[in-house]
Amino acid sequence: LLNVDVAIPLFGITGMILGLVLMVGYANVPMLLVLWLMQLSLCNSGQLFYSYGWQIQLAEFTFLTLFLVPPLDPRLKRSVYPASILVIWAQRWMLFRLMLGAGLIKLRGDSCWWDLSCMIYHYETQPIPHPLSYFYHKMPELLHQGAVLVNHFVEVIVPFGLFGPALVRRWAAIITILFQIVLIFSGNLAWLNWLTILMCIPCFDDEFFARWSKFEKLKKVKELARRPLYIHRAVMTAFALLVLFLSYQPARNLISARQAMNTSYDQWHLINSYGAFGSIGKVRTNIVIKATRDPVITPQTEWHEYEFKCAPINITQMPCLITPYHLHLDWQIWFSGMRPALQEDWLFRMVVRLLENNSGIKDLFARTPFDEEAPKFIKMDLYRYRFSDFSEWPDKWWERELIQEYMPPVSLETPLTRQFRLSP
Repeated sequence: LLNVDVAIPLFGITGMILGLVLMVGYANVPMLLVLWLMQLSLCNSGQLFYSYGWQIQLAEFTFLTLFLVPPLDPRLKRSVYPASILVIWAQRWMLFRLMLGAGLIKLRGDSCWWDLSCMIYHYETQPIPHPLSYFYHKMPELLHQGAVLVNHFVEVIVPFGLFGPALVRRWAAIITILFQIVLIFSGNLAWLNWLTILMCIPCFDDEFFARWSKFEKLKKVKELARRPLYIHRAVMTAFALLVLFLSYQPARNLISARQAMNTSYDQWHLINSYGAFGSIGKVRTNIVIKATRDPVITPQTEWHEYEFKCAPINITQMPCLITPYHLHLDWQIWFSGMRPALQEDWLFRMVVRLLENNSGIKDLFARTPFDEEAPKFIKMDLYRYRFSDFSEWPDKWWERELIQEYMPPVSLETPLTRQFRLSP
């Protein structure tokens, strides 16, 4: 019901405030419900730019956590509702689906996960590399092959330990956390890995935390918890039946030969299927957007480039470090670069907005060619990008070569742009 220019900043500020309140130990159902509804709204209205796995991952985990906190009193220590083991197991089940789904989609999706060569390419061709990605990429081939084996172990074998005895479950969670930390240092993957680390917390128990805590009262958590009320038992029973019912399709998807990746089965995004990097690009192809103020295109026309905030354009620019932040445009342009020519309406609409000198669109870039002036023509070219040699680093982080034209020059007078224009 809110204008998008109002809703998104409002959601961000509200989410940040509530998140800080949760971090200092105050939580109740209304707080989690607001957070869940905001994320649900973004998932459903954000369309292409909010279609990534970590978006529905955050929505589902927030929904599950709704049933773990007190109904109204945010002071956790005074709650008459102890943490339900049913919710804890539902969260472990989600982590299991997340990790195993990622492992199986790889084994089913690309032969390089079988011949152990995927990691030779991944650090260079991933959506948004960061500075350490350069050094990961330069590792010896044997280490890359070992990394694939470790990946298979952590994503295909370790998840089954999440349902094991306490000691096995703890070690499965610790291994998963260490694996996520390695991934965080390998590239900018938004909050995917950070949220996965948080999802490991339900795999530990009170005894584990008490062992590392200075507070003796934590050891008496079970003694302090009051007997749950009948209404609480009824809610937890309904919750368990709901999770069980909704888990059918995700469970079936895990064992399917045609496994789907990052899929929701209802508009509420309650119990989902997950997966990541089922296929690995062997070549990095980037779209470079260029503009000129020349009224007529000639062989002498000078073209000036738009620079994204993180997606590689300037070959001398050090890759950015933004994890767990997510730049939607920079990520989506990576997908577009996999195509040989312009095929998407959103990308052409963006070009038209740039020709109209739209300030909202220009703010999504790190640098635009003409500051306050509008370009006359814009075109796009497709380039092959690869990390530079050590001999050229750090003066030069990338090398690039032109592959082909991606979109020919267009102006506001081009017939095709007229149907997308905001101004007459």
